[in-house]
Amino acid sequence: MELNILSLLFHPVASVKKNCEKPDFSTSFFIVLLPGIVLALTLLLARLNFDAFAVIAYTLKNYALWFIVSASVYFFAFLAKGKEMKGRFAAIYSNASIIWLFISIAILLIFLSSLAFSPKFFSFVRIAKNEKLSVNQTAQLMGILSSNDPTALTKFQKTYNIKSDLAPLLPGKGNGLVNPQAMGITLAACAVLLFYALFLYPFLTIKHLSKLNAASSFILYLLSIGVLLVFAAGISLF
Repeated sequence: MELNILSLLFHPVASVKKNCEKPDFSTSFFIVLLPGIVLALTLLLARLNFDAFAVIAYTLKNYALWFIVSASVYFFAFLAKGKEMKGRFAAIYSNASIIWLFISIAILLIFLSSLAFSPKFFSFVRIAKNEKLSVNQTAQLMGILSSNDPTALTKFQKTYNIKSDLAPLLPGKGNGLVNPQAMGITLAACAVLLFYALFLYPFLTIKHLSKLNAASSFILYLLSIGVLLVFAAGISLF
């Protein structure tokens, strides 16, 4: 399988072809496991408490979605091309696993960017979690910090009986809570990664294996993604 990030980014057509020629279940299985590992490690490094069972559940959902997207692509391609698709399931699941490689990179990018350019953000999250702030209270606190208002911060702390020291989170004490420029660049990079993951690689896989034209391949892609979204919505309820 092709796992060279530069090749995956700059030569997607060649990478899809290589993965179709040399599918690898073990490597694909590990790639789908990777986001759970990266998520757990980043939470540990950020000193954020997390529920191990939630991470395990997240990983199991990823495996379920991996199977669903692979099966739906194979099903619709088989309807279109019939027996020509026999024996191509391994090629489909190998390329589908690349989706989770890009997701892993996106998680890592957000973590590293926050660590390097917005170190106070993790302190903010820890305090919000330790003090068991509601969503509204968390949003209110973020607004106060963004406005750099010490008086409002003191009032907020007394109102909700916050025991943690909130003063170091103020922009006047160092870097701001979030660096908008760095976070903007990071989110743009993540958007590109998600484009590759959710559209480019599934579409190119369908087109390469089915030998259909771009329009027909796009229709099969939409059908497959539609099935995936339905199942993803169902899985998210559990």
